[in-house]
Amino acid sequence: MSSSLKIRRARIKDAKEISVLRKNTIKKVNGPDLSKKEIDYLMERNKTDRIRDKIKEREMFCLIDKNKITGTVDLHDTEIGSVYVHHNSVKKGLGTILMNFIENYALSKGIKLVHLKAAEQAKGFYLKRGYKLIKRVKYDSGLTNFIMEKKLK
Repeated sequence: MSSSLKIRRARIKDAKEISVLRKNTIKKVNGPDLSKKEIDYLMERNKTDRIRDKIKEREMFCLIDKNKITGTVDLHDTEIGSVYVHHNSVKKGLGTILMNFIENYALSKGIKLVHLKAAEQAKGFYLKRGYKLIKRVKYDSGLTNFIMEKKLK
């Protein structure tokens, strides 16, 4: 990890910055492949107040680069969630840094099997990391996710 990169727990005061990062990434990375209904649904789920609630109810972490949040990941029971990287930093190794961190964190808590929901755009990333595809789920919102799992070692 670069000396300017740090991972720390998300704080309530980070909610707005996390919300902006996620919404921009959704629009710029996932947006071209999503319908307006799907984007609207994701924008609603990533509003500042919703992020605040998530910070309170799960273990959320931020990847910090030069005092700016450049990525997020969280763990809720055995489910890894909210893996987001700033849209200008996609495919630059930051997702790998976040996943290595959260998998090691889960292991340190005695978790041996983790699950996640992957968007179409991220499915290949997780398959390369050793995740197995369990099933494809289509939601009322129009979104499709791939339920995946990995045994941690």
